[in-house]
Amino acid sequence: MSEKMSGSFWACGEVTDGELRLSVSTGGLLASFIEGYGEIGRAETIVEGGSWADLLRQNRYSYACEIATEYQARALAKGATDGTWSQWAEEDSALQRLTEPRCVVPSSEPWPGGRMTLVVVHPVIKALDWEPPKPSRSLIVIDPRTEVDLLLTLRKVGALISTGSLTARSRVAHPYGM
Repeated sequence: MSEKMSGSFWACGEVTDGELRLSVSTGGLLASFIEGYGEIGRAETIVEGGSWADLLRQNRYSYACEIATEYQARALAKGATDGTWSQWAEEDSALQRLTEPRCVVPSSEPWPGGRMTLVVVHPVIKALDWEPPKPSRSLIVIDPRTEVDLLLTLRKVGALISTGSLTARSRVAHPYGM
């Protein structure tokens, strides 16, 4: 095979309505389930005085905040329903971290393991010197800085059940055995 084969990226999960989504690029894959992602053209971005990459990064960040808010609320509701978590038994600082808006820059303090799951979004501000706390089972950091990072961390939070790349060289198992 002397021809260079273009890669196909795939994702499947709740955010894709359980459908297997395929695209030749990670941007196309994100556009299949993030409303408005990449719709404004590069030329329009330059005319507006912005950067195409910054616009896409802000779109990913906004989407990551929505997903983090939803999955944090689910974790709190599940814990309260199961009886494994109570806001009354939580320390004030931990309760604040659990309930603050997901679009604020999160604390970089460690999150104790074994507690309620905390879902945070990595800030995309380049000038900000923010080091995320070490991820664990109890802490999920959604990283929207790149398209690939966002896809991988959506899988960690449970919004996607599988993601990957189908290329001639990939050795990743396809979810449907193809």
